[in-house]
Amino acid sequence: IYNRIVKPELARDHGYIRAQLTKFAKKAIAWQINDRIVRGQNQDPDVILQEIQSDFTRFENATFESVKTQKLGMLSSIMEESAAQAQDLVPTYMPTIDQELLGGVPRQTLTVGISGTNVGKSIWMINWAWQLIKNGYKVFLVVLEGHEHQTMLRIASRALGISYRKIRFNDLTDLERRRVQEFEEMYQDKIEIFYDSGFDFTLEDLVPILRQKKLDLEMDVVMVDYGQILKTKQKFDAERHRLSYVHRGLSALAGELDVAMVTVAQGNRETQEKIMKTHSDET
Repeated sequence: IYNRIVKPELARDHGYIRAQLTKFAKKAIAWQINDRIVRGQNQDPDVILQEIQSDFTRFENATFESVKTQKLGMLSSIMEESAAQAQDLVPTYMPTIDQELLGGVPRQTLTVGISGTNVGKSIWMINWAWQLIKNGYKVFLVVLEGHEHQTMLRIASRALGISYRKIRFNDLTDLERRRVQEFEEMYQDKIEIFYDSGFDFTLEDLVPILRQKKLDLEMDVVMVDYGQILKTKQKFDAERHRLSYVHRGLSALAGELDVAMVTVAQGNRETQEKIMKTHSDET
């Protein structure tokens, strides 16, 4: 807790610190209550009871939390903070979308790309990841499907303009191999990929991984391919409640880690029909 106070590494550390200090204080009071009971065994029980009741009041009221509100007197500073945050938007590198988003997606938020089946959701994230690392951002990719090295090979193919088949089967010319080596050296500290295709991988498993990677990699963007696959240790009666919990968890992590969180989702039948109708109308 002390290190988190004097060396804050993550955004919103104050919430973690207050919660942990509250627990620490309650443990200390509980120890004092126990010590008072042990030492007061031969004293007047009414006096001891009165003292313990006072300690219990301290225990119940021990908190470092405060109610945070916004007042109109804070408007000017809020506007300044908003303007500063607007300078730190993460671009999508799709000009029309960036224009509509006033520059890109904000950090500390979750962006979900929704589409039908087999339209290239994963490829969209790979293209975006390449544009990001090419422009100096750091990306952490969480891959929960496909084969283990597929994402890395796809990124290399996209970045180098070499066919995926040649990359996958290592069928390269000497010139292409030199380009691969240059690509490795230039961007090796810009992107990392975590792969787990296990059926039981959960949101709770992902949390410590992302927290550690924020310290190691200091990534700007986390991409999860994809959030719908993530399980959770929480029990829900309906699938939509699980999905809601997982995506809220990813959103909360975006805020804690000060990153732009990105994932994709497969739309339902209605989404698919709308996409097909749009293509039909355009044709």
